[in-house]
Amino acid sequence: MSDSYSYGTGGVSVSSSQTGKGIVGISTPSTVRARVARWRFETDAGASGDAPVLGRLMRTSAAGTATSRTAQKSDDPAAPTALVTPKDTYTVDPTLGDEIDHVYLPTTGGGVYDYTFPDGRQPLVPVSQDVVIVADTGGQARVLRGRIWWAE
Repeated sequence: MSDSYSYGTGGVSVSSSQTGKGIVGISTPSTVRARVARWRFETDAGASGDAPVLGRLMRTSAAGTATSRTAQKSDDPAAPTALVTPKDTYTVDPTLGDEIDHVYLPTTGGGVYDYTFPDGRQPLVPVSQDVVIVADTGGQARVLRGRIWWAE
């Protein structure tokens, strides 16, 4: 695994009735696995007294339905096109499996969580599997952003 890529969303509106809303994810093909190198989760500012926003990096047991996108090459413009497919605009949220990491972000003033996994501790995404950033806004309408970096 030597080529690095990333993909992120500019802003996903989440209604007050949605929980476990898929923000952005990656899907490995049947021929390639990936390692998640880093993830970032952001929320807009909410009202004083709103519940914190829970962001989770999750493996899935069913991928859900989303729009496939094109990955951005992270470190080498000459790198080949990514084989892993980034996804966003979930119309059917994924069925969640194991949690890799999570964060609670305060709503007053918004919040940002950006975590880089240490070398040798980067979560593996096996072939034909998905990893997704999901959010629970505590019943509040929000605008959320996420980005995932990975190596193939």
